[in-house]
Amino acid sequence: MHLAYRSTFRRDEDIEPALEAVTHGGARALGLAGYGLAECASADLVVVGAETPAHAVVTRPPRDLVVKAGHIVHRTTALSRPPGR
Repeated sequence: MHLAYRSTFRRDEDIEPALEAVTHGGARALGLAGYGLAECASADLVVVGAETPAHAVVTRPPRDLVVKAGHIVHRTTALSRPPGR
């Protein structure tokens, strides 16, 4: 996202396409199938507390939840645990 900053991207409307380029665009360039939030995708995701995608990029908030291959690998205490765990 340093490129977005150097390119004077300051508004959400400017930053969000740059985020799209480095995430989904990167996956396409690498030929990664099943990338994104979709049924049968690999279930790799990171959840952060942010109001917009641009807010997440600019403020770099801590990761509240990290899921890899459908398994939780990190969860902050701020998130409630599922019942029975």
